[in-house]
Amino acid sequence: MYFGVDYYPEHWDIDLIDSDLKRMKEMGVNIVRIGEFAWHLMEKEEGKYDFSFFDMVIEKLNQNELKVMFG
Repeated sequence: MYFGVDYYPEHWDIDLIDSDLKRMKEMGVNIVRIGEFAWHLMEKEEGKYDFSFFDMVIEKLNQNELKVMFG
């Protein structure tokens, strides 16, 4: 069974991500949904995509053994 949260790291100071993920793990979260409202970061110019921010977030989630649901 999944127990998850929505997470919008693009709206917070990126220095908080490690402590945020630690708290999620402590709460028993095992899946995190990201990306729904961040298209402006992924396609700043029409037809030119940059997923580097979320590549970093997904890597951190993987390091914390959290599954990802990318919206």
